[in-house]
Amino acid sequence: MLDARSSPRLHTRSTPNQSSGATMLWDHLEAGPYSGIVDSNYVIPREFAIDEFQKIVNAFGSAATRASHTGLNMIETHGARGYLILQSLSPVSNKRADRYDGSLENQTLLLIEIIHEVRSNFSAEKSIFVHISASDNLEYLNDRSSSYEIGICDTGVDVPRDVTLGDSSAL
Repeated sequence: MLDARSSPRLHTRSTPNQSSGATMLWDHLEAGPYSGIVDSNYVIPREFAIDEFQKIVNAFGSAATRASHTGLNMIETHGARGYLILQSLSPVSNKRADRYDGSLENQTLLLIEIIHEVRSNFSAEKSIFVHISASDNLEYLNDRSSSYEIGICDTGVDVPRDVTLGDSSAL
């Protein structure tokens, strides 16, 4: 666990972000696809602006470039266990009213954009895996996870469904 004392540039919040009492570091990261309350035990994030999604997509592309330059032959884009990609896929945590929400196609848009950016920065001879949640014990995913796989099959992903099952009840 990071401790703000060991990183002088970090600062902490005075209120815990989880019921466990963990202290939030990096206030600027308290953002997500939606700014509403999902679980009262967690920080209420501010909603990402559209241009922030593009910055995230670009960051994944930059990471793929760095991975390629180090000689890696495979990378995995992690979109499970409550991380941003899963939050964007989830109708529980993503209630946006723009091109990133509404239909299943719109909710998968961030993932698709990330995959395209990663593929354009990581040689076609190298493998890309995508790690998404199968259900995370949330009913909507039981019906949607197959659709995610179908949606990413044409994006240049080599293993479109590296699936986990967990509990992201605080999406």
